[in-house]
Amino acid sequence: MLRRNSLVSSRYSSWIIVLAMVFGLPTGLLGQVQNVGTQVSVSGQKQITVKPSRLRLQLPMQAEGRSPKEVVKEIAALKEQVKTELISMNADASSIVLEANNIYSYIAGGNDPNSGGRVLVPYYSDPNALTQFQESNELFRIYVARSTMQADWVLPTDDIDAMSLLPEELKKQIQDRDLQGKKRKLEWTEEEREMADNYARFLTQQRNAGSYTTSSRDLSTDVQVFFVGTLTPEQETDALREAYNDARLSAEIIAKATGRRMGELRSLNRTDSAAAADAQYYVYDQYGNQSRGYVPRLNNREVLSPIPSKLQRNIVINVTYALETLTAN
Repeated sequence: MLRRNSLVSSRYSSWIIVLAMVFGLPTGLLGQVQNVGTQVSVSGQKQITVKPSRLRLQLPMQAEGRSPKEVVKEIAALKEQVKTELISMNADASSIVLEANNIYSYIAGGNDPNSGGRVLVPYYSDPNALTQFQESNELFRIYVARSTMQADWVLPTDDIDAMSLLPEELKKQIQDRDLQGKKRKLEWTEEEREMADNYARFLTQQRNAGSYTTSSRDLSTDVQVFFVGTLTPEQETDALREAYNDARLSAEIIAKATGRRMGELRSLNRTDSAAAADAQYYVYDQYGNQSRGYVPRLNNREVLSPIPSKLQRNIVINVTYALETLTAN
């Protein structure tokens, strides 16, 4: 008996797929339809485009010091300066948010022969070789504090073409004012430079011997600028209604196509998704490893995108209905 039911269920599932293709169900529905016993699960969606109202800045900052205490003092001073500068640039003072500091320790390793920039090494893979080096050489340690500041601006125009120019204009002002602290690097003394050069020669010898070392990046991320809009309750309600109706219609088509009728609603849930480029970017830790970061939303109704015309949200409703067998009169 169990074997017979299993066979019937298998044949029934195959007929759903065939009939769905014949009756031309909505695009993507086949991958979302599940027939479990006497029920069917489908999804409906409605895409909403939101009007941008604000510009959001995600600004990484960095400061250096010769000790943890010194670098905390330096990053605090930089934060105060940046906050004052952003307010003078008409940022909304109430929107400014500061993240906690991350502090890293590096060993100064001279200058990169390719880029000319400084080499800061967070760790070395052969501790025994490093211990031997320290027996006759001093290490110049540098402490780096990194933090992020977020701020919003009210958009000064409704013109989409004019809006598209704002991110680069803002980034230029940040660069001109050195709000990331890229120029606030420690001035090395001659003694410190000699220690760094000695360590650089040690690293070169170890690399030539086949040992692995790594160097840091100056900043964890670049400046990120996104347009922000807010989904109104009315937009959300209308979209939910349309997404639900779309899902219900799909379920009705399947029920009719398979000679059944829809029964009770057994489950309903919502799974929204971003419809375009989301508020994401890449971040790097102290070892140069890459991961994905996100500009935080202040609430679930916010929609973000780097493109002012692409603030979009897909409202998705997932439903499961019972399928009832039609009885002959």
